[in-house]
Amino acid sequence: MRSVDTLRWMFCGALLAGLLPAITAHAVDLPPSNTTAFVQTSGPEASLATGDFYTSTSGGNSAVGHEFQIYVPCTWPAGLSLTFALFDPEVMEPDPASGILADDEIRDNSTPPAETTDTSYADSTSFTLTTAGGTVYSQTYTPNGGSNQRWVELATLTPSAAASGCGEYTLTTKTEKNDDNAWVLRLGHDPDCVGGACGGISSAASALLGNANLVDDPDGVVGSGDELVLGMLHTSFQQYPDASAAPTDLSCQDFYTFVGLGLPSVTFNNFDLDRDVMGRESVSYYPPAGSSYPSEIVGSVSKNMLWNNPPSPDTIGGVPQRGGDSFTIGAQDVGWWRMRVCVEYPSATAFKNQYVVEASSGVLFFNQPPTPVITLAKSDGVTQALRGQQLTYALNFANTSDSTATPGSAHHVELVDTLPDGLTYLGCAIDAPFTGSCALSGQQVRFSLNEPIMAGQRGSVRVMAQVDADAPQQLENIAQMSFDDSIGNPYPPIITTDLDRVPAAGPPTAITLASLTATRAGGKATVAWRTAAEQDTVGFYVLRGTTSAGAARVSPLVAARGVQGGSYTWQDSAPVDGERYWLEEITAEGAGQRYGPAAVGGPAAAPSHIYLPLVTH
Repeated sequence: MRSVDTLRWMFCGALLAGLLPAITAHAVDLPPSNTTAFVQTSGPEASLATGDFYTSTSGGNSAVGHEFQIYVPCTWPAGLSLTFALFDPEVMEPDPASGILADDEIRDNSTPPAETTDTSYADSTSFTLTTAGGTVYSQTYTPNGGSNQRWVELATLTPSAAASGCGEYTLTTKTEKNDDNAWVLRLGHDPDCVGGACGGISSAASALLGNANLVDDPDGVVGSGDELVLGMLHTSFQQYPDASAAPTDLSCQDFYTFVGLGLPSVTFNNFDLDRDVMGRESVSYYPPAGSSYPSEIVGSVSKNMLWNNPPSPDTIGGVPQRGGDSFTIGAQDVGWWRMRVCVEYPSATAFKNQYVVEASSGVLFFNQPPTPVITLAKSDGVTQALRGQQLTYALNFANTSDSTATPGSAHHVELVDTLPDGLTYLGCAIDAPFTGSCALSGQQVRFSLNEPIMAGQRGSVRVMAQVDADAPQQLENIAQMSFDDSIGNPYPPIITTDLDRVPAAGPPTAITLASLTATRAGGKATVAWRTAAEQDTVGFYVLRGTTSAGAARVSPLVAARGVQGGSYTWQDSAPVDGERYWLEEITAEGAGQRYGPAAVGGPAAAPSHIYLPLVTH
């Protein structure tokens, strides 16, 4: 069966409309220029000894084969085109002498097949791109077809157009028979390719595609969330021959994978690293900072035509069985893991080492993608709260990844503030420049932000609440924040708390309110009240409003008359139609108790006993 390589392109959500921003030229390549290995895909008749497990009929025998993923963020501008370009997509000699890594291997029909430079044995390769909208772009590259050592355009399209659409794009490439095809993928907006200028196979088109004029970061701001990211699910790699390397030289390549909370464990595999043939190959793992594991872990290394740390038997029916290095994952182990593979440099005549590396976590990356670093702090500005006091909790967040080597934006941001017993919810707010929604659900205040938090950006949300009269002596308010990175990886929630002490309540002291009335005459309102008894009372405030929660003080403190109580009046020179009056009693300890309301012209209040807690420090 034929080798099948599949590339998946993730276009996350709707693209932003509007004017195109000023653009800085970059492109995303596979492999990127800073790698020491290149991608090499083999035909189905290639031996497992070549190092490509997935498509070999003796190995995975997979119809899917080699898989790659590209992520285009939701902020990619509407109307901005994307060009899919391939370098050296045909199987042909000679290979590039320097620069871009693309070493094809042609094999003849002998038994076993031998590597040859005779191009009459070269096999064809086809690439098919299917967009989310169902449009198909297909091209077969034949030996001596002119694409050797040249860039060619596979497709230039606009994701916001209905024919292309946003979502998942699939690229399938098939190499015939037993050859190894090495090629480079490039993706970005290329202004040179508008109107079909990059179509066909020619030196002129190759020059346009290879002039580094592509764009993968439209706004030119690192960590803003509009960057293209390219990763790999299943493929094989080979070290580039270097005739000047000494026999003892090692070449090391890093691979990154995001290990999430959804995995109880992660397993790393490598295939055909030839430790038994070459002798000095090594594999090491580096968990994220703060992990429960050591900062560097020595991994197992595979032998010729086998997986690392295989089970027994290591081969069943001629098919090598996976073993691998496994790690249990806890919350502190979530994040970007780095796997380093070191192999001996092959010389011009030495053994070439083609191998496979993979992780059960899924996608691998040559470079760590943009990574947000979020902090969350919470405070209501006090450490001691009084019963009846209104509190405002500020939840302050920041993305500090602008100080790291991999700045990234946080997406799908949600905050949940859990109110403890003893607090009554009054309201919530999201502070500019962020917008979104917030609402109470049970005892949880839930916030959802509309915008991503870019690298270096800060923001805040607020929760307003009132301490209940029967609040416990301790109020612990817990908040957490969840978010994804720009390619959809969910990060563990960040949790923060705010703790307030509430003074202990002793035996109640009674205030007997005999009456509370409000009358209006001559454009003024007179509020009158009478108490039959008072104890530890400093005075009273008159409050005005339409609701108790919204009522505000309108009077100065009216001094108390003493334990026997007394009669009081206060005149409001600017009454407001429809608003009522409340009375707030202030104790010697500073606690307040509100009661009422009285409407203008309403009947006198019946005698009532208001029990206030004895507040102590």
